[in-house]
Amino acid sequence: MAIGVETCTSTNGTLAASCSSEGLETRSGNSVLVPGVMKAVFVSKGGGNVQPPTPAGAPCDPQKFSYALDLAASRLAWSTCTVTGDYQSPSSYVPTAGERALTPTELAQAKAALAGVIVSARRICGADKPTFELEVASAQDQLIYGDDFYGCTDQYQQYVVSEGLDNFNTTLGALAKS
Repeated sequence: MAIGVETCTSTNGTLAASCSSEGLETRSGNSVLVPGVMKAVFVSKGGGNVQPPTPAGAPCDPQKFSYALDLAASRLAWSTCTVTGDYQSPSSYVPTAGERALTPTELAQAKAALAGVIVSARRICGADKPTFELEVASAQDQLIYGDDFYGCTDQYQQYVVSEGLDNFNTTLGALAKS
């Protein structure tokens, strides 16, 4: 089942086993990158077993960051936290934000990484990893997927496979630093 307009057919009058959707993907095993997706926002909410921990008084947390990929405009925006010196010193933690146009090759890389993010039926009870989420939007809909690494917490309606989400994060992080 997908969010948005969906057409399901059956040959024997029973519930259909497959559907074609014009919305955002919710069927396990399918990519979140469907026709009409215009934007994808990756968010790290922090958490996990971080060593060393962010010191009290630091203006930001390196475990909390986001990347916004605008497919229609070929743009990437980010908000991160850069550690510029001693991990013990709060003044070493610097909020960093930026935005830039992507080249056609870079956009293709980002799209390939997004295509590798797959809807998951797994409900793993992981530990010691930051909490990630992915918001995907079309002109009509938006859907926030959780990382199936923490799927047993049942905080999201839909989850995606952790490894694909990690790869999308790594790809966008590299593009933000290019």
